[in-house]
Amino acid sequence: MAKVKKHYKLFFSANYNPRNVSRWTRNRWAKILLKHNETLKLRASMKSGVSRNDEMNANLITNSNYHNIIEQYDNAMDDQNCPEINENSVEEINESFDYSENHCRVVFDSDDDDSDSDEEFLNGDVENPKDSNKHVVDDRTMFPSSGCTVTEVITMLNAFIIKFNPTKKLQDALIELVKVLAGEQFKTWNYNSYRIKKQLNPSPGGCTKYFYCEKCNEVLLSIESSKKIDCTVKCSSCGDEIVLCHRSKNFITLKVKNQLETLLNRPDIQEHMRNFVEERETYLEDGITDVQDSLKYKQLQLAHPGALTFNFNTDGAQLFNSSKKSLWPLELYINELPPEIRFKHIIIAALMETESEPTAKLMNLYMKELVEEMQQLREEGVQIINSLSDEIEYVSIMPFTGNVHTVARPKLQNRIQFNGAYGCSWCYHPGI
Repeated sequence: MAKVKKHYKLFFSANYNPRNVSRWTRNRWAKILLKHNETLKLRASMKSGVSRNDEMNANLITNSNYHNIIEQYDNAMDDQNCPEINENSVEEINESFDYSENHCRVVFDSDDDDSDSDEEFLNGDVENPKDSNKHVVDDRTMFPSSGCTVTEVITMLNAFIIKFNPTKKLQDALIELVKVLAGEQFKTWNYNSYRIKKQLNPSPGGCTKYFYCEKCNEVLLSIESSKKIDCTVKCSSCGDEIVLCHRSKNFITLKVKNQLETLLNRPDIQEHMRNFVEERETYLEDGITDVQDSLKYKQLQLAHPGALTFNFNTDGAQLFNSSKKSLWPLELYINELPPEIRFKHIIIAALMETESEPTAKLMNLYMKELVEEMQQLREEGVQIINSLSDEIEYVSIMPFTGNVHTVARPKLQNRIQFNGAYGCSWCYHPGI
């Protein structure tokens, strides 16, 4: 079988006509050029000895640059002109993704899959990502005997794929099996591995990987988690030259604002929150039923009326029985959600894997990104569209309490552990 040619290769042809493709397709192809430019910048910066984190971040793609290039090709389409990209440019792009060990090499995962091949393009699988979620709220009954709806089947399929990480072919085979079992009505059900990828992949800029120096716990480099990097970076604190790869020490942050806006803009969640407020109005004024009855919460609402609050937690969970590696997720939950659904909608703010218990300095580095984002959310808030009035509101989000156990608490507070001298978090007693 002949190798399927990547559809975006046509973008490099001198005979390319922008009128032959949609705006969304031009967006994808322009992104490939941007990735090429970013790689060249990283390569040049590593040759010149750039090591500081802020200078490395300056090489990342910005939204303004991206939109400028899109507008450039939109104008080209209107003028019936084609971008002048010759064969030499194509060769340069191909060569830029194959460096020696002495150069920084960035590999983009999206370049290695075949989701944008001609075969899928002709089958109608490649489409606007906005359409990839249109089946998520499908309440048709797919299996009458069990009562499972299309939405529930999609959720189970996604959970299976997340847990076992099957290949693309196996994903499509599994979906075909479900369609056969569902009967003739779902024979043309348009759900495939491409849609699953679009649903499960984080939004651009929503997931960032931070590489740090093990010796001094300082950030060396931050990149989008979808990229793999292989380069040498000089630590600005200790001066060591560190070879970075996917196994280097790092932690991942997930954009809390994106997750909050996705959750709080759901009509069912807004209805739950309104009902919860109405129910609480019937409670006794001096009763204690939830965190909203605490004195600190009432003081916070007086200072910031209408603000939403969250509690956060982090703790180490052993990854394997035969390994000392542990995973430290940083989790948030919204206090204004009713208790029956509050813990069903946990927000993951960050993830860190360690081979031993993290030090207080490492925990401070780990929490730093969350603190900076929380300051922004408190000042700017998140955009919420009221499901009843369609009005846009900006609601402040701020932390309320940190619920951690006795081992993690001193690491977050940067103090002596509970069994040491002056180890109590609430008083100055020296201990026995």
